[in-house]
Amino acid sequence: MILDRLVSPGAVGRDAEHRLARALAAWRQLDRSAPRSGPPADPASGRFRCWLAEVEDALAIAKTATSVLRIAPGKRRASASWSRLVDLVADEGILARLAPHGRIPDGFPTRALAESRKRLRACARKAGRGPWTGTPEPEVGAVLVERGLTIRPAGRDARFEARVVRALALLDAAWPEGAAMVRSRTWRIVPVTAWATVSYSSARQPGIAYINVKSAPDLRLAEDLAHEAAHMRLHEIEAVHELIAKGAREAADGSEPRFYSPWRREWRPLRGLVHAACTFTVGAIFFERMLAAAARIHPSRRVWLAMRLLEERASVAIALGILARARRRRMLTRDGARVVAAVTRDHGSLAGAARKRAAWLRRSPEGRAALLALERRLASLSKRPTRWSWTA
Repeated sequence: MILDRLVSPGAVGRDAEHRLARALAAWRQLDRSAPRSGPPADPASGRFRCWLAEVEDALAIAKTATSVLRIAPGKRRASASWSRLVDLVADEGILARLAPHGRIPDGFPTRALAESRKRLRACARKAGRGPWTGTPEPEVGAVLVERGLTIRPAGRDARFEARVVRALALLDAAWPEGAAMVRSRTWRIVPVTAWATVSYSSARQPGIAYINVKSAPDLRLAEDLAHEAAHMRLHEIEAVHELIAKGAREAADGSEPRFYSPWRREWRPLRGLVHAACTFTVGAIFFERMLAAAARIHPSRRVWLAMRLLEERASVAIALGILARARRRRMLTRDGARVVAAVTRDHGSLAGAARKRAAWLRRSPEGRAALLALERRLASLSKRPTRWSWTA
């Protein structure tokens, strides 16, 4: 499978050790009292991975703030380092606190450096709470409920927890490799009720999947879990290997080049297109494996599964064409090209299954009607995007 070729269990451990050694060295340069070793932990432990991401994020802010402070005061705001520092602080969700009233003060780099040191001290205290070990099954957290402008925990949902168990059992039976990927990368599942939220995960919270509490039936919940696990595997690769060449991450004028994404018909950064091609190819594999396990799938779901397989393959084909052109223009690094090549191989391996499922759909009035609707949707993908988006 796509990411298994690139990140074996042994490689995950080695990459974590490499990242930890690199982070501890940078930490000691910033603060001589920094720990000389990491917490006792299994590299696959979700809590360890989250802790390491916290350390790396704090160090990135500290490093960038320090570089800004080395620039003459009158030239700081116009520097690329200043812009990067604002982005890093915003990504951490603390920009409003460090730059109150909607204005970034001249002392912003000093504030950011102090905040990063504070966070690192908290990480040092947290490290003493180990040992952290991996768990065989993902734990399910309390439901996050959207209340006004905030999201707060609101207790557990036994029905959702039971659906998670059934979704994993469905993966075990129909796609053992997919089930193994979910368990190896996902250590915590958090149900959410936020409007228009299906599922998401973040590189800053490795192994935590946020899933809409209404994700149903079990088939859809299993798909959400596989989709987020694929994101997590790619996040791990990105933590060690840069996938996008610098020129494709930032243009000469400081903006980030955008590329057409067929899934929401909008413009996205190249990194987003790589993620989409990976995760939706994993989705296409999921749909085919579920179709192959027909005995466990209700007949009413088979047409939907076949349609989703065909739709995802067509969308990924558009993305792969764009990524192939990006590779020829040296917009991908060597590692980025390897990821795209792996996606291309797995996408191609589904060609025979897609033809078989399309032929099956043509045999029934319901299937033929679904194919006509799909053809109309796919034709719209070649039109101009419906919206501009700055969402990565």
